Amino acid sequence: MRGRLIILAALFAVSLFRVMYSGERLLLWLMLLIAAVVVLALLNAVYTVIFIDVSQRVIPEILTSGNFGTLSVGIRNRGPFPFAHLEVRYDTFDSLNGGSETESAVFSVMPGQTVGLRREIFFPYRGLYRPGITSIELRDIFGLFRFRMPSAAYSDKQSAVVLPQSASPALALRGENYVKDGVRGGRGDAEKISIAEIRGFRRGDPLKNIHWKLSAKTASLQVKEFDGAVSPSAGVYVDLSPHGLFNEDALAFENCVCMNAAAVCGIVLDSATPLRLTAFSEARTEIEGISGLPRILRFLAEAEFGCRYTFSDILRSEIESGVESDNLIVVTGEYSAELCALLSAFALRGLTVTLIAVSKNRESEPEVPYCAGVTVVTAIPEILRPPVDSEEAAA
Repeated sequence: MRGRLIILAALFAVSLFRVMYSGERLLLWLMLLIAAVVVLALLNAVYTVIFIDVSQRVIPEILTSGNFGTLSVGIRNRGPFPFAHLEVRYDTFDSLNGGSETESAVFSVMPGQTVGLRREIFFPYRGLYRPGITSIELRDIFGLFRFRMPSAAYSDKQSAVVLPQSASPALALRGENYVKDGVRGGRGDAEKISIAEIRGFRRGDPLKNIHWKLSAKTASLQVKEFDGAVSPSAGVYVDLSPHGLFNEDALAFENCVCMNAAAVCGIVLDSATPLRLTAFSEARTEIEGISGLPRILRFLAEAEFGCRYTFSDILRSEIESGVESDNLIVVTGEYSAELCALLSAFALRGLTVTLIAVSKNRESEPEVPYCAGVTVVTAIPEILRPPVDSEEAAA
């Protein structure tokens, strides 16, 4: 393209020089032809900007992490004259996740014609994304000039909401990945979660099973009997504090926190148990109800990790303000000794407490301080990449 301009400029300069000294009419016509080509190329570029319409959308608008969405782009030439040559660059997996790598497609659009582009984009992590066109470069019919269309022509992008998965392979409250009182549990261990009945205290009953509120009202010790099902009420607290991670490590960590929070909410709500999810980011968010999973997933998809206060302080003030819940579940990446001591204190009051500790290191499980009476579930983030086709891998 630059070479063509140099050749035309050289021909024009030589012709102008010869015309000035010889007055040859053929060279004059050559100069006029060169000028006409340049003007026509510029007019073609201007008309293309004016008469090209760009539309783009993501299908579906809401999807679950680990799936593909389709970017659909439509380019329509509504002008009667311009013959548009366009190079369209659009988002890929890497560009959506902080990288700069994009892909491109070249179109020649006749007057009145509409061309389309459909590309699949893999969404590995939960979040709110705006995939679409990153730039459009237009070329004139002679290939002399390149111009970038104003971003206003393709800035109308549609958001794609990527929900966290509500079934986490890392979360198994009765599986092999939890530790209680310093001893790693197995699949045969049963969790006491649901109250079957309340009766009077008997010798040998554990103090953690005492129903303190009812005991205070009746002036006699009352004990909760459990049947192994999910409790009549559950409170899930999600820590959205800044984590200090960057790039894809940050995406993987945030995805792991939200995925495990969604998973435990799904477990509770599947049993028709009333649930209250409380999270702390720039503001306090509370979602409750038996049928609140869609709202919970939407919130976890868009939640930003930006809490300004210590999670231990927030959790202490929340629970001590009178939260009614027999089953307390905390999802956090900040499992300090202070937090574990706080959770142990609630466990001793009779609450069933579960701490889901998300590691910031993708290569090892988190080191959680001792939490007496608390079930500790460990979760390790994963870097997720699009599935690789076997034929491409072999090539």
